[in-house]
Amino acid sequence: MVPGAVVVPSISTPFPFTWLRDSCQCPSCIHPSTRQKLRESSSVPLNVQPSNEPGAVTISNDSKLVVQWDPRSEPDKQPHTSSYSFDFLKRYSNAEDLHSFHRDVDTVKWNAAEVSSSSALYVSYQDLQTPSGLLKSITQLAQYGLLFVTQVPSEKTSDQDCELQNLATIFGEIRETFYGRVWDVKNIKNSKNIAYTNLNLDLHMDLL
Repeated sequence: MVPGAVVVPSISTPFPFTWLRDSCQCPSCIHPSTRQKLRESSSVPLNVQPSNEPGAVTISNDSKLVVQWDPRSEPDKQPHTSSYSFDFLKRYSNAEDLHSFHRDVDTVKWNAAEVSSSSALYVSYQDLQTPSGLLKSITQLAQYGLLFVTQVPSEKTSDQDCELQNLATIFGEIRETFYGRVWDVKNIKNSKNIAYTNLNLDLHMDLL
């Protein structure tokens, strides 16, 4: 051990006591079937530490890190033992392994020429509603932050019935603002808002 943390042989990353206690995988801390946490991270005291008893921190015969926690730092003041597999600890030992485990998509810094070469820059509204089309579109957004959806039906134009709302909810819930649920951009003479003029609206967060 090092002050406030445990170092596992062959893994150079020190694992803080607070992180280890919060990451306990036992059935009383993690639901066996849903694998969801059964306690809040805030319930782990900042001064949590292993017991002072000999062998409180060991490597088991099946290569698991086993920690017996000091009952005085437990909310119920009862002894608690946690065990962590090598694979679990290795996964959280560095950003690269965790990135690979989550299958995170790397963002791409682009210019006009580079983003134009992306095969998923344009997707039809029909393809977007298929699992493969949606995955391709979400990946495109995660990588480039830009996606054009073509062939969106435009027959219905009212705020209540326009297809824009259906398109938006494919990616997530619409968060209403004081502008309403949707914003109808149009050219109005003597407008009080630039969104109601014929001036060009460059890309900004409201349009992404």
